[in-house]
Amino acid sequence: MCEKSFNGLHIGKYSIISESAIIEDGATIGPYCEIHDGAHIKKGALLQGRNRIGPNCVINENVTMKNGAVLTNNTVVEENVFMGPNSIVLGDDLSREGKSNTTIGKNTHIGAGTIIKAGVSICNNVTVGALTFVNKDITKSGTYVGIPVKRKSISVWSNDAFHR
Repeated sequence: MCEKSFNGLHIGKYSIISESAIIEDGATIGPYCEIHDGAHIKKGALLQGRNRIGPNCVINENVTMKNGAVLTNNTVVEENVFMGPNSIVLGDDLSREGKSNTTIGKNTHIGAGTIIKAGVSICNNVTVGALTFVNKDITKSGTYVGIPVKRKSISVWSNDAFHR
């Protein structure tokens, strides 16, 4: 297999794409990606490589998924989301077939190696630190870290702290 480009759509070598998947012009699919039935990848999305997009997932505009990031099934990733390398959204038994199981809100950053439990919703403007386990809904913007996930208050650095 070779790389293919047409109408602003770029598909890397050895990627496997289901016939029922929708990939819009302007998306970039890196090498060794798997895109399953009913997946919808919108313009400006970048799947860097070795990504797995499960059935009925929606990846909105300007989403970046680094190498090895995985969405298992029924996941909606809103606009301007960054998913770090090897981050995973877990699947479930499909008991909610046809419904969006997991939602990642706009302008959210998911750190490398983070695992997100199926059925969880993450609101807009959230940063999730690397190697975090998100086992519950995140309903307030901010920074979250840990196993299990907890909100982290961030102190703003001040030069005054060194002159006391």
